Amino acid sequence: MTEPLESSEDSFVLPAGWHDRILPRRGNDVRHPIELDPGAPDRERERIESHLPRLRRSLEDPATDPVLAAAAAAHLDGRPDPAGAAAVSSLVRAADHHAATAGQGPRRRSHDETFMAWALEFGTPFAVAAAVEELGCEVIATPGASGSGPRDHHVRSGEGSRATWRLWERPRGPIRLARGLIAYAEDEEYAQIVAGVADRRATPLHRLAAAHLLPDQTDWTAQDCEQIGEAPDVDRTGMPRTLVSDC
Repeated sequence: MTEPLESSEDSFVLPAGWHDRILPRRGNDVRHPIELDPGAPDRERERIESHLPRLRRSLEDPATDPVLAAAAAAHLDGRPDPAGAAAVSSLVRAADHHAATAGQGPRRRSHDETFMAWALEFGTPFAVAAAVEELGCEVIATPGASGSGPRDHHVRSGEGSRATWRLWERPRGPIRLARGLIAYAEDEEYAQIVAGVADRRATPLHRLAAAHLLPDQTDWTAQDCEQIGEAPDVDRTGMPRTLVSDC
């Protein structure tokens, strides 16, 4: 007679097929190979240049968050700014999408290249700070914009969107790359990353992004899990609260 199995309700064995989905963090031994394409910064600059007139109009749109507009203008003018980089990236992605939809440009398959460009050109602390900013950005088509070509948009902070989170969360997407770089960072660089993100946790979505990228900041995740359930903007992203768990 077969002996009954002892209860294992307090333990969980991860299926072998899920192992590749585990994200790296400093508190675990998961490490995925990282390859940064040295050509990414040049291609990102070319992409921005191709939309520059539309970007400038978007930043002048009264509906655009004026703080983001100023940061983005500074970034475009050669004064690197994580919030500005995030706003520019969000607007370029929207322009790319509408151009592709109208058959006037290639469909962009990945957002990894933007994060790679940030990391290579400005460093990992900048790239992670910009990631937190972008995950809290929402891009909206300007009312009245029409026609078959790319539309103008405005951008605002703290609202977020399901599309942005889905893009970053793809199995081979930027979150995986960012978490890998953070896991590999030396202690001094990690301290710089944390410091660069700490002052950007101003809204529920920015706090969610910070906790997801830096889960080893357990005081952040603990605070955020208590507060996020009461934040309607977080529900709009469609992202589960398990993202900020300390597992």
